[in-house]
Amino acid sequence: MNFSKTTLLTKRTEPQDLIPPTEQSAAFWQGDDIIADIDHIYLQRLHARLGEMVWQIYEILPNMLRPESVHDFIGEEIAGLYQSLCRSHIIEAYRDASGRRRHGEDAYFLWLRQRALLKLFFPAIAYILQTPVTAFHRDDNAIFRDKDFTPEERVLVDVLDREPLQLEVIFDTDSSHTISPWRVAVAKKEYRDTGRSTLRLHIDLPQKTGALFLLNQLAEKGNPLVIPAVNFIWNLSQIPPIFPEETNGRLFA
Repeated sequence: MNFSKTTLLTKRTEPQDLIPPTEQSAAFWQGDDIIADIDHIYLQRLHARLGEMVWQIYEILPNMLRPESVHDFIGEEIAGLYQSLCRSHIIEAYRDASGRRRHGEDAYFLWLRQRALLKLFFPAIAYILQTPVTAFHRDDNAIFRDKDFTPEERVLVDVLDREPLQLEVIFDTDSSHTISPWRVAVAKKEYRDTGRSTLRLHIDLPQKTGALFLLNQLAEKGNPLVIPAVNFIWNLSQIPPIFPEETNGRLFA
């Protein structure tokens, strides 16, 4: 569309568009206060892809660890949640973990993927910890009340009947198998301050395997740690090991 200079100036000088100088902030000059429209066609394609992910994992998991109905699961955890977020206009406000504005669709998809996959794996995690799913606590409502909420790659879950224990779940999408030194330092500080251990469940989605280890037991190093292949002791098509009895010394080789 071709806008003339006259058209732009006329549009800008309409009284309702003027922003008093006292209210102009960095957001005004950077354009960050202008929220991009959400591409709902793109979101539908992302939803379809997430549905394919759920189906792949559902088909490989042992029967005892699957949801009763994968169709109901997808309907509730993907389509239903999307409708709720649309009504709340939350997707438009998403930011990435560094606080910078980015496409709301991408940040939303990261959050939705983490949430849906975590719930899909809840029965397996409950088996690993020998605890009921009702013992897991994660604040999924923060996005509805916190305008600065940002999705992260890691997912934290409190295990209420296995205190002091915090579960950290990573869904590795590229089989990188790396651990940030910062995460090890945070886990060690948490353990020193509160006595609470951080159990990492690192799921390699492409390879359909999982590794278990205690972050606060790892040595702090300046470079990212690489999880040895021997630690991926759970083939997702099989019943997972029980923590800590069946993991023995293989929590981290």
